[in-house]
Amino acid sequence: MNILNDKEITQENKKLAEKIYLAAFVCVLTAFFLKSTLFIPGRISYFFLYKLIQGASILAVIKSLFIEQKLTKEKIFYLAVLTCLFGLSFLANNFDLFYYFLFVLSASRVDFHKIVVVFFGVNFWGTLIVIFAEWINFIPNQVQFRPDQPGLIRYSMGFSSPTDFSARIFYIILSYMLLKKFSLKFYDYLGIMLSTLVMYVITNARLDSLLIFLLLICTGVYPFVKVSINKISHLFWYGSSVIFICANILIAFFYDPANKILNRIDVILSRRLTFGHAALTRYKLGLVGKPIQEFGNGGLHPNPQNYFFIDSSYIRLLVMSGIIAFLIVLVLLYFIFFRIKLTRSTFFLIYVFFIILSSAFDQYFLDLSYNLLFFLLFADLNWFIPNQMSERKENSKKTPHHHWHGAKKEWYKLYV
Repeated sequence: MNILNDKEITQENKKLAEKIYLAAFVCVLTAFFLKSTLFIPGRISYFFLYKLIQGASILAVIKSLFIEQKLTKEKIFYLAVLTCLFGLSFLANNFDLFYYFLFVLSASRVDFHKIVVVFFGVNFWGTLIVIFAEWINFIPNQVQFRPDQPGLIRYSMGFSSPTDFSARIFYIILSYMLLKKFSLKFYDYLGIMLSTLVMYVITNARLDSLLIFLLLICTGVYPFVKVSINKISHLFWYGSSVIFICANILIAFFYDPANKILNRIDVILSRRLTFGHAALTRYKLGLVGKPIQEFGNGGLHPNPQNYFFIDSSYIRLLVMSGIIAFLIVLVLLYFIFFRIKLTRSTFFLIYVFFIILSSAFDQYFLDLSYNLLFFLLFADLNWFIPNQMSERKENSKKTPHHHWHGAKKEWYKLYV
C-alpha cells in the first residue's frame, strides 16, 4: 500500500512540476515575444517585461530545485551550469543567453510536445493580436523601403520590423510542422503557401519566403527518404552543421567588396556580409563577450544614417557572447544530434537544420520566442518517439525514474 501511495505522490509531483514550468514558460515566452513588437515601449514598458522574465525564471528554478524530485547530484549540476551561464552573461552584459538556457535546463522531464503546443499557441495568437492592434491603430506600423528598390514598401504589421514579422511567420510554420511530425495533408500545404504569399506581399521578405518554400519541399520528400536518413551517422549531421556555421563566419570574415561573386551574394543578402565582416574585424574576439552598440532599422526611430546591425546569429554569438559561449553551443549541438539518433525521431533533423540555416541570416538562434532548438537536450521527447504513442498510458503510470527508460535513460547518464 505504501509503495502505491509513493508512486501516486511521485506522479502527482511530476504533474505539478510540469504545470509550474509551463506557467513560467508562458510568461517568459510572452515577454520575449512582446520585445519584438511595437507594444514596446509605447504601451508596455521594458521594466515590466524584464520583471516578468525574472519572475518566470524564479518560478522555473523553484520547479527544478524544490518541486521536482531530483537527486542531489542533479541539483548540483543544475546550479553549477546556471552559475557559469550567469557569469558569462554578466561579463558580456547580455543576459538573453542565461535566460534561454535556464529554461532549457528547467525543461527536464517536461513533455516537449506540451512545450511546443504552448510555443505555437502563444506565437500564433500573439501574432494575430499584434496584427489586430496595428489594424485598429492601437500600436503603430513600421514602414521600410529597400535601397535598391525605392518604390517597394515593406510593412511590419505591428512588429519591430518587417523582418521580425516574416521570421515570426517562418517559425510558427516550422513549429506547426513539428507538431505534425512533418507529415502534412493537402490543406496544410495550401494554407502554408497562402500564408507565405501574403507574408511576402506585405514584407518582401525574400529569405524567409525561400526558407518556407524549401521547408515545404523537404517535408514532401521526407517520407520517401527517412529510412535512408536513419542509416546515416549523427556525426555526419553534426559535422555538416559545424562546417556550415564556420563557413558562415569565414565568408563574412574574408569578404572583399572587390570580389564580384561575394559582392553579388552580399547584395542578395541585404549587405549581411558587409556588416558581418565589420563586426569580426572591428571588434577583437575574446573568451567572453562584450556589448556592441548597434543601429538597426527596427522600432520607431528614423532610419539611421550610420546603420550597423549583425544579422548572423553565429557572428553575434561569437563576438557578443565570446569564444567560450560559442564553443559550448557547438558542443551542445553534438548532443542534440546524438539524442535524435538515439530516439530515432529523424524528423527532428528537419527542424534542427532549418533553424541552423535560418540563423545564418537572422539573429534568432538563441531566442526562445522564435525556436526551441536546445530544448531538445533535456525535455521529455516520448510523445515524438516512434512506437511510443501506444505506450504512453502505460508509461504514465510509472514513476519518473522508470519514465526515463531505454535510450532516454542512457542519454541522461551523460549529464549526471
